[in-house]
Amino acid sequence: MAVLAALALLVGGLPAAAKPADEVPAAPAAKPTAKAEVRQAVKHDRSPKLRDISGKRAGSERGSAKASVRPARSLERAAVNPSAKEGSDQVQRGFTASRVPEFTATFEGVGNVAGVLPPDTNGDVGPNHYVQMVNLHYAVYDKSGTKLLGPLPTNSLWAGFGGPCETRTAPYHNSGPVVLYDEAADRWMLTQFSLPGGSIGMHQCIAISQTGDPTGAFYRYDFLYHQTRQNDSAKLGIWPDAYYMSANEFTPNVIGGVGAGAVAFEREKMLAGQPARMVYFHLDPEFAGMLPSDVEGQAPPPGAPNPFIKFNDDASGILPTDRLLMWDFHVDWADPAESTFGNDLAPSRSMETAPFDSNLCFYSRGCIPQQGTTARLDAVADRLMYRAAYRNFGDHASIVLNHAVDVGGDHAGVRWYELRSTTPTDWAIHQQGTYAPDAENRWMASAAMDVSGNIAMGYSASSSTSYPSIRVAGRLAGDPLGQLGQSERTLIAGTGAQTHNPGLWGGYSSMSVDPTDGCTFWFTSEYLAQTSDAGWQTRIGAMKFPNCTAGPWGGVTGKVTKAGGVAIAGATVRVGGGGSGTITDDQGGYKLTLPAGQHEVTASAYGYASKTATVTVPDGGAVTANFTLDAVPSRKVSGVVKDGSGHGWPLYARIDVAGKPGGPVFTDPATGAYSVDLPQGEHGLTVKAMYRSYQQATTQVTVGDSNQVRNFDLAVETTCNAAGYKSSYSEPVLSEQFESGDTPAGWSVVNTTPNGGWVFTDPRNHGNLTGGTGKYAIADTDYNGPGKLMDTALITPAIDLSAVPAPLLRFNSDYRHFSFNGFAEVDVSVDGGTTWTNVAHWTSTRPFQRLEEISVPQAAGKSNVRIRFRYQATPWGLWWELDNVSIVNRPCNPIPGGLVVGRVLDGNTGTGLNRATVTSVDQPAEKAETGPTPDDANLGDGFYWMFSTLTGNHPFTGARRKYQSATSTVDVAADRATRADFTLKAGRLTLTPPSVESSPTPG
Repeated sequence: MAVLAALALLVGGLPAAAKPADEVPAAPAAKPTAKAEVRQAVKHDRSPKLRDISGKRAGSERGSAKASVRPARSLERAAVNPSAKEGSDQVQRGFTASRVPEFTATFEGVGNVAGVLPPDTNGDVGPNHYVQMVNLHYAVYDKSGTKLLGPLPTNSLWAGFGGPCETRTAPYHNSGPVVLYDEAADRWMLTQFSLPGGSIGMHQCIAISQTGDPTGAFYRYDFLYHQTRQNDSAKLGIWPDAYYMSANEFTPNVIGGVGAGAVAFEREKMLAGQPARMVYFHLDPEFAGMLPSDVEGQAPPPGAPNPFIKFNDDASGILPTDRLLMWDFHVDWADPAESTFGNDLAPSRSMETAPFDSNLCFYSRGCIPQQGTTARLDAVADRLMYRAAYRNFGDHASIVLNHAVDVGGDHAGVRWYELRSTTPTDWAIHQQGTYAPDAENRWMASAAMDVSGNIAMGYSASSSTSYPSIRVAGRLAGDPLGQLGQSERTLIAGTGAQTHNPGLWGGYSSMSVDPTDGCTFWFTSEYLAQTSDAGWQTRIGAMKFPNCTAGPWGGVTGKVTKAGGVAIAGATVRVGGGGSGTITDDQGGYKLTLPAGQHEVTASAYGYASKTATVTVPDGGAVTANFTLDAVPSRKVSGVVKDGSGHGWPLYARIDVAGKPGGPVFTDPATGAYSVDLPQGEHGLTVKAMYRSYQQATTQVTVGDSNQVRNFDLAVETTCNAAGYKSSYSEPVLSEQFESGDTPAGWSVVNTTPNGGWVFTDPRNHGNLTGGTGKYAIADTDYNGPGKLMDTALITPAIDLSAVPAPLLRFNSDYRHFSFNGFAEVDVSVDGGTTWTNVAHWTSTRPFQRLEEISVPQAAGKSNVRIRFRYQATPWGLWWELDNVSIVNRPCNPIPGGLVVGRVLDGNTGTGLNRATVTSVDQPAEKAETGPTPDDANLGDGFYWMFSTLTGNHPFTGARRKYQSATSTVDVAADRATRADFTLKAGRLTLTPPSVESSPTPG
């Protein structure tokens, strides 16, 4: 009852108006009633040097035809408070002109070596290395991206150690990897949980490097977390007095969580390889989703507790407003049982936030749309994202953290916070914002802060018209509060979608700061290069804001105004030619932190001529530079956006003008028309259809002295998934079934290694596993035996595709992957094999009996085309089988019909109704659901669009729960967009007369 009583005090003590933080008072003389559990490590030892340990092969995964699912279990959130606000406040819409700098390093990380998902991608950077961990594997790189070790199975860290840390048992064991660099000690920590359960219990396995070399020896520890409670989603943080960990607790065969765990591991002993203890607190399930703080740079003040943090969504009904909750973890190694967590397990303080809505898609695992598939990805919106990054600046400390939120209509954005304190316990929200600059979904983020107070945040981005990609945005210390003033840059653009159900994605990602300069941000996350069940890959990148310095520095402040001294809000102030910059606040003010010395500072704003000034920044001081900008004349650019693949109908599209404030421009859904005023000069335009599976267009527009017209015809993507289109297949231009048992005529096998390659017999009696019949081609490293690498290519004869406008490569395939550096890939050459372009690349098992279809538009109209199937694998890397290789023409043909577009409205209020349906009465399978249009100021919510195969006059019905349906006859025009709005009536009570009085008679 102590937790519930303190929580009631926390709720009851809050005023109606938000304040920075509410401390929960504790009786000073009373000892805590919540006792810690203290345990010794089950086992510890010192490993051999990792570079001397061979990777261990997990037989249970060998040849797996389907991805093994290793998810973090959901926290069973529910929206039970009907008064909770939908959507999120303080949303940053639109991009700023200033972008994060170019990446100074970008290289490939570990892929899906073991055939599992999600990857749980994370990594950290040290003075000389970057160490990355994903589910079941890890690798060590130097900072240029050269791989020094791995990828190796994570359980090989515990080779010879024995017990659950070394033994891998699928599917829920030895997962949840975390790697952190302990900057103060120059050590590495690599950890994962192991959940065998039963009499063995649940374990946390931690390895601490003996030196700063992550390829050297490690001190290894096995801690029994609990006998029955699973330590799922374990997240760790480094602190001077302990390694701290949070966990979401579950038990086998029980739906929903059973609690939350907070743990301190005895860091001082573990750094020395000595027997070590852990201190454990168990909390109620409503406190699951916490993160410990993880320090970078200068240590916290002596004796400072580690702040554990989670968010509370008022929709959960637990607390009445949206807020952050914080617990102080004080560990006492002199008397561990007297350690304390929070105010007798209740939060130490509460910080009310701007309203947010974490209920993305009802917390389902299928939420985030992707290009080219109906499969959706997990938004993981039920918890804070890793890490809670702490940095001590001396006069204050900051923590940066984030989570995914709904910015309207299940559109995912990233809510981020900077917390500040001037003492170890006076934490308050310094700034907060929600990043959703356009219609893309952004989630799975990680953020950190450098020594100059700049913030970088990496995340995934995806939509129905784009594949999941990795991007980074940020802010300079002087940018307006609550704004990411440095717009995003793409680390790598995904070129494939994940089709696995459930749509587990990320688990987490990792942003960290290089300890050598305190400035360089390193980020890693996942993406896909090809659409697949679970063929995820990872990328590692680094960048640095030029204003960041650990040496002499000073400031530049000033205002940007127009004629008459009127402030220009949102102006860009850059350092050097196109260098880093900031944006002005509502009063036109700005602030830059720069290295001491001379700099060129340029102020610019959309619609104004830029100006430059040279300033000398004093060490520890500040200089003022004000700018008055002159307006540039504007002209009108207008036109029509329409389908360019046969139908020619108008398209509802968004047009993003680079640098233009106020968000995108939208076309009229019924006409495709748009109009925008642009200042004279060069402008980059990106045109993207709001309907699925259209290619986007980009162009440069030069605005001169007169108005101009720019029309856009958008083509359907080669996948031919756009509404109103259907693909067809021609007779094969190339067809090969490999029935001869030998290399087919005109084909060739090129072996780079001397250990064999593609053959057309069945040397190990696998049988045809491709879904084809009869004989087939196979490259089989298992047939080679131990110690023999294989790198082999199977190349088609020259193919004349001069009369093929839409070539499609088709083949049956069975790719089995167990190789630390192996892959299967398909390349195309249009010059007879002189040069090659990769069109498919796989580093994880592809399910057997698979028909692969790969569009090769670069070969269209070419007369000397060759296709190469390249296979590379280490010894015992399994095999790749091919059969029924063909090339056909797959045109994307229009289906007769037209578009119907419009809105569904509330008959009482006239407002748009989302999640209403519009159905063709004569063709009920053709229907649409209405949705929000948050970025289009000219089109309200309740918008729908649909393709109708029926043209002419036909009835359509608009409907929504609790409303009376409405049916109208619509004259659907072929190859046009016909507007049809529906107004739905609902019951409405009125009282006549407006008031009633009654006096009861006593007795």
